Amino acid sequence: MHHHEPSCRRRWSLGYLFVGAFVALASAASAATPAKSHPDSYDALMARLGGEPIFRMYLRTMSPQGLQAILRLHGSDLVIHNDIEPMEADDCPDRFPEAERNKWHLFNGGHYFIDGQGRPQTAYRNLPPIQAGTRDTSCQSFVNDLAPGTWDAGHLIAASLGGWGRRANLVPQNPNFNQQNWNYMEQQVAKCSALGSGSVLYKVQVAYPSADTNLPSTFTADITIGSDNIKRTFQNTSGGGGNGTAYKDQIKSWLIEHGCQ
Repeated sequence: MHHHEPSCRRRWSLGYLFVGAFVALASAASAATPAKSHPDSYDALMARLGGEPIFRMYLRTMSPQGLQAILRLHGSDLVIHNDIEPMEADDCPDRFPEAERNKWHLFNGGHYFIDGQGRPQTAYRNLPPIQAGTRDTSCQSFVNDLAPGTWDAGHLIAASLGGWGRRANLVPQNPNFNQQNWNYMEQQVAKCSALGSGSVLYKVQVAYPSADTNLPSTFTADITIGSDNIKRTFQNTSGGGGNGTAYKDQIKSWLIEHGCQ
């Protein structure tokens, strides 16, 4: 048995102090220097930040203004949409305009990344609290038709988990997948409401097969509780692909083991 908790706590405490000092310096620098646009990928941004685990720590420990300062120093931005104008900022376009791309957008407590082609790519939300978000049925109907065939407007962060109701959080999703395995997984995530505030960092990321389509080929659920993480990638096909049911069951079991029941 290992007994390293005290030293771990000291390392985390020092880490938080470092983050606080860095944010103060970053805020001053970003106030004087506007964000520089980098026409590259989410993965390149994560590499500049030092990796996804570092970004997760920022999401958990920083204010929106602190995160904004960090992102601006690394060639991106966090656009903080206040309570008055988010509906105007996201008027449900097929693609977001150039000025909004390769940036994070904060809508109703959730962080949404728009890729270099103007499409929703990644969403993060700290849970709990868990309170249902407002659906925009008009925008959902529009997103249903962004690809040939029959599709649902799938939420990256479920409306039941507080997800934003417009395009920054909506993509075409296979109806069977959306309404069954993906939905069953989301229902289990909702049972994390008994955990402490912000205990769960819930991430969903989609991948597109080419620049000229609005239809994702995959959905990845990536969930962190404490220092533990589970990540599974589903196909955007019936059931989430051949492994869809197994992946759904694995995530549900993992969530139950971590108190989401």
